[in-house]
Amino acid sequence: MQYNSKQLPSVIKLMVEGAEKQGLPEINIPKVSRWLLENEHNPRVFIGVNKSVTALFVLIKAPDTFSYTEIIRDLVFYSNTPGAGFRLLKEGEQWIHKWGKSVHKAYLTTSQNTEEVDIMLEKYGMNKIGSQFEFKLGDS
Repeated sequence: MQYNSKQLPSVIKLMVEGAEKQGLPEINIPKVSRWLLENEHNPRVFIGVNKSVTALFVLIKAPDTFSYTEIIRDLVFYSNTPGAGFRLLKEGEQWIHKWGKSVHKAYLTTSQNTEEVDIMLEKYGMNKIGSQFEFKLGDS
């Protein structure tokens, strides 16, 4: 189901939890709150949550750097309830398909780099296109 601003506190709580569990940088709560409020009705943004707000999937349609078409990429995909994330994948996929040929790629990135996650996403019908690596920065 689509996010609505009444769910903001629960969504923020879920995002903070997800960042902590995945070892991501601390969430800037005022910045995220403002972004969610500004994009609640943006047709180029999909913000999907389940009814109990234990899963969140955020997609954005954006220009591709070097082509005339656009891409869709995920900004957040997190669930603390087994299966809830996959239900949101289905809703997100419907949103993706409504754009037709104006989009040439749609991406999902996961920090859960396990064979189990790969198998689940491939069973869902997604193709693994590679691995993501990060540069070591400073003392990290």
